[in-house]
Amino acid sequence: MTKLIVIILALITIIPAAFAAEAAALASEAGVFVAGSFTGVSSTPDGAIYLLGRDHRVVKLTQDGRQQSMPLPAVEGIGEDSYFCDIAAGEGQLAFCGYAFSGVYVLDLNNLEKLDFIKVAVENQPVNLLMVARSGDGWCVKDAEERVMQVAVDGALKHLPQFAAIETDKYGKAVIIPPPRDMGDKIVYPGNVFREDGQPLWIAPSPESPREIMAVEYLGCDDEQRDIFMVTTASGELDAETTLFAVKHSKVVARRKIPQPTAMGVMRYCRLAPGGSILLLLADPNEREGVLVKRISLATTQPGAG
Repeated sequence: MTKLIVIILALITIIPAAFAAEAAALASEAGVFVAGSFTGVSSTPDGAIYLLGRDHRVVKLTQDGRQQSMPLPAVEGIGEDSYFCDIAAGEGQLAFCGYAFSGVYVLDLNNLEKLDFIKVAVENQPVNLLMVARSGDGWCVKDAEERVMQVAVDGALKHLPQFAAIETDKYGKAVIIPPPRDMGDKIVYPGNVFREDGQPLWIAPSPESPREIMAVEYLGCDDEQRDIFMVTTASGELDAETTLFAVKHSKVVARRKIPQPTAMGVMRYCRLAPGGSILLLLADPNEREGVLVKRISLATTQPGAG
């Protein structure tokens, strides 16, 4: 009996310590391991992180390090080859989309028993959605034909301009990132970014030769009113580097290199979280079956720098 009491007391001590270690790892940018196969990551304003599992579940990771696995309500057509591929969080809500589903599924975090469905169609034809993001009180979606649309809660649809990013700016307006230009002997990515009205927003810095810009992505506007961009540069196929830039009044005020994407099947491995931190979803460096979730900061270090 005494031995049993000692074991129970030991478990009581270990469990809170494990939670504390997980929370400390997330706070220190070391990252937290989550077992399973995941396709997306997002975060709610209360700081909770949500991972979208390929097996039709969501794992909630709280700020104190606890992990909670939540099966999603049944959806007709969900299977091994048809699954949700992206997730976006709002205030008390999670939204999901998938290639096989012509619409957005919305989960009320206060009612985990059902998914609401917002149909999305173009000229009465179904679409294949790949990405979803929060935009105002509704959502933004991007389909397999690179079309970006704002979807209101009542299903009203607004097409954003060509080459619009999936994330909208602080006003809910489109951010336009033109595609690379074919210069005959090579493809050139100019790195120019524009507002929806055509006004220049930013130009990504040119890397030192022989490196060239390969991609520019807009991650959104943080609570410091900084526009966050992710820029990938390379001089060949095996030396890609990705850098985050915080931009204010068209000037770079912070930058930070981040790892390349390593987790298989993840739609967007780098996401801006409420509060301004950056979420990264990476393969586990210890080769366990799961992912490493990291929350990193992008502190302003270069006021007024260009």
